[in-house]
Formats: sequence, C-alpha cells, structure tokens
Amino acid sequence: MKIASVGALFFASLSLFAAHGFAEEPADARQTLALSSSERDWVLGDMRGHLAAITAVVSALSQGDFETARKAATENGMIGLAYVPKTIPAKTSDIWKEWMRNLHMGFDAVADGLAKHETEQQVLQRVGGLMQNCVACHATYRIVNAP
Repeated sequence: MKIASVGALFFASLSLFAAHGFAEEPADARQTLALSSSERDWVLGDMRGHLAAITAVVSALSQGDFETARKAATENGMIGLAYVPKTIPAKTSDIWKEWMRNLHMGFDAVADGLAKHETEQQVLQRVGGLMQNCVACHATYRIVNAP
C-alpha cells in the first residue's frame, strides 16, 4: 500500500509539473533576422547545403577518400559568398557577416588541409572549427518574416 501511495503521489506531481512546467515555453531570446520569403528560403537552403557539405567531408574522410572530401569543402569555400542574394547583407549584422566569412574560410581551410595531406584528425579539427560558426549563429539568430 505504501508503494502504491508513493506511485500515486509521483504520478500526481508529474502531471502537475507537466501541466505547469511545460505549459509555457521560454521566450526565444535570439536576435531576429527579418527576411523576405525568398531570402529566407535561400538562407535555409544555403544552410542545408553547408550541412550536406560537412556530411560529405566527414563521410569521405571515414572512407579514406580525401579527394571527394576536398571537393566538397572547396565548393563551399569563399567562392560560395558570390551567390548570396544582394539584398541579404544589408539586413544582417556585422557579426553575422563575420561568421559567414569565417564559415566559408573554414571550408577553404579544410580543403587546403586536405590538399596538403593533413591527417584525418587535423582535418576534423578544422571541420569542428568551422562548425563553431554554425553553432554560434544558430544560438544568436532566428529568421522571421520581414514585415
């Protein structure tokens, strides 16, 4: 009987916590980046492309295919900044622009390390460094629809 009472108390408190603890999500304190629908679509697609490139680099490295990894990194290097829609930079902060440059330079650094035959560990350290830009940006910004 005592165990049943403890169990009932546990479930009662759990449901009370669920009703009050999860009812309100904390406000998203990240800075907003107001973009048009087409700009938003471009940015989200670009981010997916970066994630796919990182996946391609890591997958190729795991198979010892340094040339495929180098190609995936090169395609997302500084050359990628040429494709940013001209309207987006005016809507972003200097820190956002810096992180984007660092991201693309990070891809170039990965490609350079692969071209110089760095070890897998060295290349993965470079990948980790460029991904820090991704984490910092996602922790700082969220995209909203422009008014």
